[in-house]
Amino acid sequence: MSHQREEDIEWSDSLAFREFELSYLEQARVVNQKESSPGERAIVRKRGKELQTHLQKLADFVLDALSSLRDDLQCYSQGLQGGKLPESLYWTLSRQSLAPKEDAQLYFLLREEGAEIGFGFALRHDQRQHETRKRFTHKLKRFHRKSDRYLESLLQHDYRLWSGPHLPFTTPSQTIEQWTQRPGVVVRLIPRDALLALQHDVAGVTTQIISECIGLYGFLDRVYTDVPHIRPMTLPSPDEMSNLTPEDDHLQSRDAAREWSVDFLNYARHRSFDFPADLIRTYYLSLQTRPFVILTGVAGTGKTKLAQMFAHFLTKDAEQHTGNPHIGLIPVRPNWLDPHGLLGYYDTLTAHYRSTPFLQLLLRAHHDPHNPYFAILDEMNLARVEYYFSDFLSVMESRRYDAEGQLIDQAMLHLHDEPDTIRVVDPYYDLLSLPPTLPVPPNLYITGTVNIDETTHRLSPKVLDRANVIEVKSPSPAAFFSQLYRRSTHNYSNSAPRLAQQRMAFIRQGRFTAPYSLEQLTLPPEAIVQLAAILDDLFALLEQHGFAFGLRLVQEVMDFAENHHRLEPLAESIAWVFDQQLLQKILPRLHGSRKRLTPLLSKLLLLCWPTRNDPKQRKQLITHPAPLQQVEQYRHFMQSSHKTPRPDLPHSAKKIIRMLDELELEPYIDFHLQR
Repeated sequence: MSHQREEDIEWSDSLAFREFELSYLEQARVVNQKESSPGERAIVRKRGKELQTHLQKLADFVLDALSSLRDDLQCYSQGLQGGKLPESLYWTLSRQSLAPKEDAQLYFLLREEGAEIGFGFALRHDQRQHETRKRFTHKLKRFHRKSDRYLESLLQHDYRLWSGPHLPFTTPSQTIEQWTQRPGVVVRLIPRDALLALQHDVAGVTTQIISECIGLYGFLDRVYTDVPHIRPMTLPSPDEMSNLTPEDDHLQSRDAAREWSVDFLNYARHRSFDFPADLIRTYYLSLQTRPFVILTGVAGTGKTKLAQMFAHFLTKDAEQHTGNPHIGLIPVRPNWLDPHGLLGYYDTLTAHYRSTPFLQLLLRAHHDPHNPYFAILDEMNLARVEYYFSDFLSVMESRRYDAEGQLIDQAMLHLHDEPDTIRVVDPYYDLLSLPPTLPVPPNLYITGTVNIDETTHRLSPKVLDRANVIEVKSPSPAAFFSQLYRRSTHNYSNSAPRLAQQRMAFIRQGRFTAPYSLEQLTLPPEAIVQLAAILDDLFALLEQHGFAFGLRLVQEVMDFAENHHRLEPLAESIAWVFDQQLLQKILPRLHGSRKRLTPLLSKLLLLCWPTRNDPKQRKQLITHPAPLQQVEQYRHFMQSSHKTPRPDLPHSAKKIIRMLDELELEPYIDFHLQR
């Protein structure tokens, strides 16, 4: 054990509460209730100061642990001076720029019953207090759909909504509706016996609870900033002011998503899977954009394992001894000719419904609408996808959303003709109710893995048009053996509050894959104009060669770009976004003869270089054949000298070059069949 590790354990041990320390709280109550001598009072006060010093150490530990999230917090702790002995001790965290009693506060309150840890609202005590609180409550109701989901998640983890601090531990929680009428505190209680049992874990548990409560600021950010004397701790720094968005949790979600990416890569590497960071980011953003992603590539590249590990890492706190109820691995069978393979059917002979693992996952997602669920269709093209999956594609396509991204209507899956619901056995929740019709829940994410060979079927345009297609490449043998046998040094542990924040960032605070309205876009206007102009000319070029794309593609490209911008500013990576969307949404639709595709692919290759940003160059490609000399030069850019310009869409360029090379050998080419 290292010297640093020993110091950490000693420091944690020093923060454990002892019985004789907590006895001060009872002694203070007794001394205050009776006549006591000055000497007795002095002894109790001394013990209280020792407990207060202990609390201050705990506050310093928490403040240091939170420094990576916020570096502008200050601690205010209660003092013990003359007069009546305090029967509870506390400290609060608030922003340095405001007086402690003018800010919303995170607090730790130590009482005779135990510890009360949470988040409280503070108002300046002046004549405007009533008017300010009334205005604050009104504003809060406008954002209740976002804040409610967060509050619901806290209530599921033993938090309580109280009208104020210092209520008896037996006081039940208010409902969210009651609490938003006059918000007070969000608290987590640790009874005295449990507090003593925590020992050196008390510091970690306190930090965890405070970290979970910090998330509340992000959801109410706009509420605070619009109301005087109620302000958030999570205001952006001056250099981030240009990124302020209609999404009040924008900056916090960005940090959580970045943390998730690092944590997941370390988690995978610890299990001897070294997925490229670009692949992880693309898969993450694709699922955020639309709930259907196809992973393609040769057998054995880790497509199924990537989907499983991704889903497990986001939902591993739901793991049970029988498995994870949020994940379903569905092997597709070649004889699936209709949706019955996925949804099952009602057996009229036995009067029972023959359910399937996919249907059970669908029902669990339907009954738990605030958490993500993942279906993995393994080797989904062993049967014709449009035969068994077309109903799902149609239902997902029928979804309608309001201006805030809330699902208001969609078509339904028809399951049976019985007048009442049918009870379906579930391995995790015993019985689930199956209605005659069921929507596809917006919190269900579907990933299909595809192997392209002589035993599988080609994906139809209807399927490709509704999915992001991601090609997973096999690592080199040397890299595989290196990652398989190296000893992992990566720390992939993930606390519950950190995972909860990362999961909320992934599901976009409960909006899931709802398309963005114009008012919700945070993309810089110049980025929107640039993407729109390039897509406009690209559509004209594709249509000229017989490949038409609908406006769905425009919406999905914009949503993908918006999700990426919320992960990191788009100004420096707009080319990366266009590269991925060209590779995932357009190239998979291209197939045909040498005569038909060679001219189109040559022009698309030239679009992979920065010259495409010149409108004149793009118009030239639409109206004239691609210059053969330039095409040949670009086709061999990887073998050329350093003087040859490099593409800023490298992934698409390499794929197009492989397709052109294949056309020289074969009269017909397909995105999936070429090697």
